[in-house]
Amino acid sequence: MMFAEPSAASPRELTWLLVILVGMPATAARAQVAADLGPRDDLARVKMTDDRPLAIRSVRLGRNATPTFETVELIADVAATYANPFDPEQVAVDAEVEAPDGSKLVVPGFFFAPMRSETRADRERIVPDGTPGFRVRYAATMPGSHRIVLVARDRSGAARSLPLNLRAERGSSHGFIRVAKRNPHYFAFDDGTPYLAVGENVCWSWGRSPLATYAAWLKGLGGAGGNWARLWLSNNEKGLEWLPAPTPKAGSGSYAGLGRYELGNAWRLDEVARLARENGVRLMFCLGIYGEFRDGGYFNEGMWVSNPYNAKNGGPCARPEDFWTNPEAKRLYKRKLRYLIARWAAETTLFAWEFWNEIRETPEEVAWTAEMAAYLKANDPYRHLVSNTYGTSPTWELDDVDFTMTHMYGKAGDIADFTRMIERDTRAHLRFNKPYILAEFGIDWQTDDGKWDRPRSGLNMHNGAWAAVMGGGAGTSMLWYWDGYVHPANLYRVLTPVRKFVDTVNWPAANFRPIDGIRTEYTRVPPQRHEDLTIPATVEWGGASSDVYTVLRDGSVRGEPVAMTIGNPSRGNRDELPTKLTWHLDMPEPGKVLARLGDVCTKARLRVTLDGELVLDRTLQAGPEGKGPWKKSRFDGRWNIWVSDYAEDLAIDVPAGRHELTFANVEGDWLQIRSLTLPRYRTIQSPPLHALGLASDSQLLLWLHNTASTWRAEHDGKPIEPAENLRVTVPAPDGTWQLEWWDTFRGEVTRRETVRAAGGSLAIDLPRLDKDVAVKASR
Repeated sequence: MMFAEPSAASPRELTWLLVILVGMPATAARAQVAADLGPRDDLARVKMTDDRPLAIRSVRLGRNATPTFETVELIADVAATYANPFDPEQVAVDAEVEAPDGSKLVVPGFFFAPMRSETRADRERIVPDGTPGFRVRYAATMPGSHRIVLVARDRSGAARSLPLNLRAERGSSHGFIRVAKRNPHYFAFDDGTPYLAVGENVCWSWGRSPLATYAAWLKGLGGAGGNWARLWLSNNEKGLEWLPAPTPKAGSGSYAGLGRYELGNAWRLDEVARLARENGVRLMFCLGIYGEFRDGGYFNEGMWVSNPYNAKNGGPCARPEDFWTNPEAKRLYKRKLRYLIARWAAETTLFAWEFWNEIRETPEEVAWTAEMAAYLKANDPYRHLVSNTYGTSPTWELDDVDFTMTHMYGKAGDIADFTRMIERDTRAHLRFNKPYILAEFGIDWQTDDGKWDRPRSGLNMHNGAWAAVMGGGAGTSMLWYWDGYVHPANLYRVLTPVRKFVDTVNWPAANFRPIDGIRTEYTRVPPQRHEDLTIPATVEWGGASSDVYTVLRDGSVRGEPVAMTIGNPSRGNRDELPTKLTWHLDMPEPGKVLARLGDVCTKARLRVTLDGELVLDRTLQAGPEGKGPWKKSRFDGRWNIWVSDYAEDLAIDVPAGRHELTFANVEGDWLQIRSLTLPRYRTIQSPPLHALGLASDSQLLLWLHNTASTWRAEHDGKPIEPAENLRVTVPAPDGTWQLEWWDTFRGEVTRRETVRAAGGSLAIDLPRLDKDVAVKASR
């Protein structure tokens, strides 16, 4: 989920998983999880030590012949002396492979315990089902004979097996997913087949039957054409490493502490990967979350108290920030990466490794990311894609970070239409010359999108998906609320027409680039009218690219995105937040401008000026709920401060004409101005059309969106007025173009026509546009 990065204190943007559980209070939800999926005595009985002399007693291939890119297991009976089978300094089992072309690689092995799933008392239980031992998973990437030697090591030395021969024949798999060679803004499989990610998050499945739940989710997603999903591997039902219970923030499973991995959860992740493979879905493994390195938080999501890296729990780190630089912490983390590589890297289902969800970027964290990404590239035999969130230039410019990502949410329904934000953010990230994915997306970080989508139309999901793809992203926008919204409402159907469309385009080969200079106009101009314009502040924390904004009569804002939080210049880090926001307005008539006052931290003093004259000077306090004019409050124990939400409209009389309006904070900590509403400001003479698209030398892709078609209009019961008598003019080479008009809700071509471009422009007259349409033009 989206999270606004803090300094001494800041807003927390996270819908925490325990709150999502059937509306259950967090304490009750955690207790339920502990009862359903907590420590299990049967897993504790799995033998994980050995004191025998080193020997490879037997080794065999799961099969002697295989199609390329399909996983084959080497099953080994290895005797050795070790107290921890996950510590490669005590025992390491690897396969040395010589491929048919003479190239050589080392494939790490891993400790494995056979498991099965049982249903007991109406809940899933993972129980041992055989003798534990060591295995190697290997995927042959080329046809021919692969010579494999197993090597086992302990502190006494090394043992080698006789060679095994695996015969590979070319199979139907396209291989692993890479950054496309022909266009680094997109992905492609090993064989060059394009891959554009269409999907959603399915991060956890807390509850009584995780595997059955994942089976339903992945079947629904894959059946609708989805091909991408994101998993969290933190301390949930798929986690490997956490502090054993009892502990204040217990995880799901029989955890054994730092450097020892939960084999039942690992087996469950094997099964989730199998389910994804069967349904054609690729998985991004997000290995950890920011809450592991803090306590408290808006939803009490902090878990440092139970983090096994915490020195109070016997770990190497006295403080959370020590994790990034402590040599022992890095050594132990690389050990976990080795296990992850050994067990899952041979899966073509694995799309990418993502180190963290929404970790705060610091110089130390960037250096850590560079080191760990390099470790993955050096030790993952298949060199899977690597990324992280959050990131800015220092992260995205790392050689071993393959693609960029962001997360995007509104707050309390403040953003009616995300499409321009998606287009802007996509373009901003394409400058790194890497693929970009909007990896989390939703109307409101505070609550399920279902609150805002009563008819369950999925219109925001629809608009976000098309805007992301046609804005130049390497995938759709990945909706967050999968369990309480997408699945119950069967909104997988939103993805089907997108998948149908993207499958008709060779994304890497076409060398697409975002189109600049698209013009929209009326073919028959309607009477001029005006409507109120609300401009949301979308940068909740930190400095935006500008703190000066000019609002044009068509409703666009120069200088956006707009900063929300205004700091006092005397704060400890004065460069962290803007201290004044300046607005240039051109009022068509006199009226009251409404500034929406949001959170206040501890204390602030708001000064508002109009053309240099003071019009408002107000001291704002924060405190317990019910003890002041604020609507609600929260106490942040980490910083020992109150943050109070005023949720109040401040009215400022502004005459007609051009004016400068400023908002400054001159005392205390910080305050928020969440939005600005300008009365009857937007001139409805410019077409209600957002046109965006991509161009190559021989193809144009356009998404034409009626700007009245938003989730907010549906929520408010406001009829979506059709857009009529419209024309778009697109820069294009002269000549004849063949147009396909795509119904974006059915994924079908509704008509074809031939048009000519002249003078470097292609003019296209639109049919009546109820919501949106896609156009594919070829020459």
